[in-house]
Amino acid sequence: MIRIERGPEPAVLPPIRASELSRVRLLASAGRPSSEAIGQEYSKVKRALWERQLMRCCYCEMHVQCDYSDVEHFRPKARADRLDGTIDSGYWWLAWTWENLLFSCPNCNRSAKNDVFPLEAGSVPLLPEEQPPGRELPTLIDPCGEDPVGLIQFVFDM
Repeated sequence: MIRIERGPEPAVLPPIRASELSRVRLLASAGRPSSEAIGQEYSKVKRALWERQLMRCCYCEMHVQCDYSDVEHFRPKARADRLDGTIDSGYWWLAWTWENLLFSCPNCNRSAKNDVFPLEAGSVPLLPEEQPPGRELPTLIDPCGEDPVGLIQFVFDM
């Protein structure tokens, strides 16, 4: 994993965010919105993410084709698996937020990371519509917010 410079938000995203946030806010008032209900409008910035990440997955750094890969939500959009056995509502209000979007290969997004978003013990998850970081302390490295090089350790297990 390397540091990613996301760059400025594409002009297409703010109107999508305004429209989709308004739509999904109504769904959220009736309960947790599903991934299907949140939709895929954020994928309109997939090519921009792919180009800015030098055609690589944000996690494994594998060179991947844009059309067969995913827009990854650092903070999962529909549900958050905390790895301690609890599952919280996702961060639906961040589904169209540039700072929450990454480009990922299908294996990392759909299998390895998926809905996983662990927090440090005692950390307080964001409330709906609260902006990060709040009092939330993720244990997952954000390659756009932190330099992963200083945080990754290689442990040889013989």
